[in-house]
Amino acid sequence: MLQGDSGKGGTDVVGVRFVSTAARKGVVVQSFAKGGMRLVQLVPEHGESGAMLRALAPSVVVLHYGANDSGNLADLEAWRTQLVGTIAWLRAELENPELRVIIASDLRFGVGGSPLWFIHRMPVIAHEIALADPHVLALNLPRIVQEEYGWGEHTRYLADSAHYQPYAQRKLAEAFVGELTRALAIADPACASANWADCVRIWGASCQQGGCRLEPDFEVLQHGLPWQGAGTTCGDADGDGYSDQCPPGGREDLNRDGFVDAVDLTMLLAAWGTADPVADINADGSVGGSDIAALLGAWGS
Repeated sequence: MLQGDSGKGGTDVVGVRFVSTAARKGVVVQSFAKGGMRLVQLVPEHGESGAMLRALAPSVVVLHYGANDSGNLADLEAWRTQLVGTIAWLRAELENPELRVIIASDLRFGVGGSPLWFIHRMPVIAHEIALADPHVLALNLPRIVQEEYGWGEHTRYLADSAHYQPYAQRKLAEAFVGELTRALAIADPACASANWADCVRIWGASCQQGGCRLEPDFEVLQHGLPWQGAGTTCGDADGDGYSDQCPPGGREDLNRDGFVDAVDLTMLLAAWGTADPVADINADGSVGGSDIAALLGAWGS
């Protein structure tokens, strides 16, 4: 059963069950989630779901949280209490005091302001709970995708402040499964690398406004970014202070990032009427009209 809002570009999985007819084992995905739901609502709204839980008989439960919880929190310790209480409720209903629980965090970037700063601290609480309980695993997905995909302050992977674009939803799921299998020492026959991400993305240098930046291949394809090729880096082997892959432009490239654009124009205007040697393009001793004419003539190069 699937439901979702196409305006968000994604679909929520409400309930799916996969069973192997040969081994009578499989994977159960059963979500209580709905748009805007928070942890504090789980037990009050689904506290009578014990019979259904026992019928599904999951061996692992995932509690995946993000902006909904962080945006409605007033007290992190209260959220810790809710999280511990939810784990206890699941174990009691399933009559399994050693039920394995995975706590997965989400969306460190893309949301901001008070009280959404809580989302930066929530993975810490999940980690502390996991340290105290040998049957709990905490996955800090924002940190994982930042390290493995380069997601962070450049939030092109987001559809809005709290939802991923469809391609990024797939990559997030890939990161979750990859990190989980490594954490549990489950071998992936399709990936011999010790790091799962090495099998699903390739880094390369990208020459963009602001200079050289490493980008994974799937981001390059998704967003049409410039790319210098697989395995290229932003290194400066010749020691001139600039990336060898993305050398600075001509005299009009004031910030030396390889592009003549609004940043350079801003620098020139800030130096207007001075003898600033960086902004004095024609080297006549004063930053003025001829310099801005030269800059505009090279615009976009």
